[in-house]
Amino acid sequence: VIRRLALEQERCLNRPVQEVMSAPAICVTPETAINNALALMTERRVRHLPVLRNDEMIAFISIGDLVKYHTEQVENEASAMREYIQGS
Repeated sequence: VIRRLALEQERCLNRPVQEVMSAPAICVTPETAINNALALMTERRVRHLPVLRNDEMIAFISIGDLVKYHTEQVENEASAMREYIQGS
């Protein structure tokens, strides 16, 4: 919708969403690996993904959500490694 708005300005606001949205919708499941979701978002150039379980949306995640989670995981692993090394 945002891309279409950039191309058509206000004209696209009067059109049905189905005419301007990506189809089929790009979605993930709760089991999708973070790195796979990030790769999908990069490849398809989207910033948000619906998370579906049994064809029902249970969450809506942003690339910022995934990057933050991934960064926290890396920091936790680094901290655990430092503690392990200092404890040896």
